[in-house]
Amino acid sequence: MMAKWLWIIGVDADGRTSLTHHALSVIRKAHVILTSPRLAQLLASDIEKTPHVRHWSRHIDDDIHHIRRYKDTIVVILASGDPLYYGVATRVLRIIPIEQVTIMPARSSISLACAKLGWTQQHVTPLSLHGRNPHHIRRYLSPKQRIIILSEGITTLHAVAQALCDYGMRTTTIIVLSQLGSPQESHIHVTAQEAHTLTSLDPLTILAIECGPCAHQTDNAHAPLVSTLTTLPDTAWRHDGLLTKQAIRASAVSALSPHPAQTLWDIGSGSGSIAIEWMRLHHQNHAVAIEQNPQRCAHIRHNARALGTPTLTLLQGHAPHILSQIKPPHTKPDAIFIGGGLNEPTLIDTCYRMLQQGQHLVSHSVTIDHAHVLFEAYQRYGGNLQKIQTHSIQGIGSYHRWHAMLPVTQWSLCKA
Repeated sequence: MMAKWLWIIGVDADGRTSLTHHALSVIRKAHVILTSPRLAQLLASDIEKTPHVRHWSRHIDDDIHHIRRYKDTIVVILASGDPLYYGVATRVLRIIPIEQVTIMPARSSISLACAKLGWTQQHVTPLSLHGRNPHHIRRYLSPKQRIIILSEGITTLHAVAQALCDYGMRTTTIIVLSQLGSPQESHIHVTAQEAHTLTSLDPLTILAIECGPCAHQTDNAHAPLVSTLTTLPDTAWRHDGLLTKQAIRASAVSALSPHPAQTLWDIGSGSGSIAIEWMRLHHQNHAVAIEQNPQRCAHIRHNARALGTPTLTLLQGHAPHILSQIKPPHTKPDAIFIGGGLNEPTLIDTCYRMLQQGQHLVSHSVTIDHAHVLFEAYQRYGGNLQKIQTHSIQGIGSYHRWHAMLPVTQWSLCKA
């Protein structure tokens, strides 16, 4: 087994004063140091005699592969805070095994922010929007929720403030914490509706939010505040009428038996409702939505952004032919939902073959013709076949009646 040669050392905003004697000793002995210009400047007196000091390029993986040339020496990567919390260590460990790496974390920005605010870490939702789509915030907004966000500065603040305003939380205070742990530490309090008045922020900025109550009216009819714990109401979606209704959607998601860090293929996605519900269940879940209609693809893109799942993968085309275009790491689904395309005779058999033992396949039909297709699949593979119908109240003058919605045939299967 190769000895440890790479050190990943976390550095606080106050620079060398936060480092242990051991960490400083390793840094001074290093043959190669890979870091950012900011950290190189903070530790200039400690690395001035280092033979090779490299700064990160735009090609991080190439930089990591490059330092492997020096594995017979001491190599140090200097990182901000805790390198394993949305930090570079995660990227490094995809290439270099932990058996060759020593990680020395500093205090994370989350712990520093919680200490400043008196918030207990286990009751806070941490989120990074640094280098990530800011629409992610929309899936976490809920009254009384405390969120601490790693930001990219002013653009993140404006995006977060806009999401709060869209959801009727205009008076929610955003606490802007900069340079935590350094002598230049500062903080600003600003409401969501006032955030646009700020035009610049320090690059090392954390945003802390305790979501306030939601106003009943919002300026954006397509961004109502919705529960983060249940399936979404039908009014939350942009669609052309092709929408799996909330009660039926809840049944489908339950039958798919989701678990954290799993991937769903949603074939004939329509408005993207099943795929988006799947992703909202856990931040590590992913979904691939497949839809042939261009207008519905536009609806899926809008819904994914508005409902906090902007990283959803969308493919426009016909299944099963387009399934070969799905790229790693999502080429092997953990569950498949078929909401359309049952007129393609090989679709169900293709999807069945894609699944491993214990994985789930669910399909819906609202026509007798496609219900027969599901019945034949039930005869071939087993599973559960049921017809689900809901009724909603409808006024008739001064009276009321039950209005029957279209019945849905649902076939669900856990592959044996």
